[in-house]
Amino acid sequence: MTQENKDQKPVSTSRYLNFVSINDLREKELEGAQLNEKELRALHNFDKYRIAELSKIKDEKAYHQRFSQLRITAQLVSFEDFLSEKYSL
Repeated sequence: MTQENKDQKPVSTSRYLNFVSINDLREKELEGAQLNEKELRALHNFDKYRIAELSKIKDEKAYHQRFSQLRITAQLVSFEDFLSEKYSL
């Protein structure tokens, strides 16, 4: 990686899709921005959902496959989807 690229931030995929993802919220939080109540609830719901999903899996290959799916979900799904009852565990 060149010095020029090293100092650049990665571009968020969701920025091109006109929504804010779970990963965007994590980045925003890490940068010191204050998250609102909906954003915090979505992060909490996603984290609980992720843990519950991964805790059910006993097979290592299936675990890694589901882990990858959840990482993709965190990048390519709007955080607002995680405000629904389905994710409120």
